[in-house]
Amino acid sequence: MTSPTSQRVPVVAPPPETVNDGLVIDSATRSDLFRIAGLLRSAAPACVPLTPHQVRARRRQFEVVRDPVDGVVAAVALRPVERRRVELGSLVVAPSHHHQGLGTRLVERAVSQCVRRDLELVCVTRNPRFFARLGFRCLPFCRERSSSPNHRRGQRTAMACLATLTHHRRRIS
Repeated sequence: MTSPTSQRVPVVAPPPETVNDGLVIDSATRSDLFRIAGLLRSAAPACVPLTPHQVRARRRQFEVVRDPVDGVVAAVALRPVERRRVELGSLVVAPSHHHQGLGTRLVERAVSQCVRRDLELVCVTRNPRFFARLGFRCLPFCRERSSSPNHRRGQRTAMACLATLTHHRRRIS
């Protein structure tokens, strides 16, 4: 009998792609680890911060957008969670590069990759409208979580407003 881990389909990154103004989307390298961890830390609580050690352990799951001047300015991780299911997570864009379509492009690239390999792509997000715009839909068991053991009246927690989404299987051109 095989274990659930051995049945997971690895996500293979597509070749590098050049986007706006010389920016390149590519697989993360060892030299990107601290910058990815820094981007995630600065985006908290919107993103779960990871230490450089945690990013290193997941390096093969990350794709990054590199600016020729600023280095890594955006990142996303695709993590196999079940045999035919992949989780999109750690989507982050540096504030200096917001509103340039980089987050959208990273998600579209992930969707395209999963459609080609017939994988279901899911994510847990605090921004379901962003993902709905890109073809994701809320799963029926979603619910907003507004309390935790450390929750105080009137205080927002990191667990607030989570929605689990799955992508419709469609081709992104």
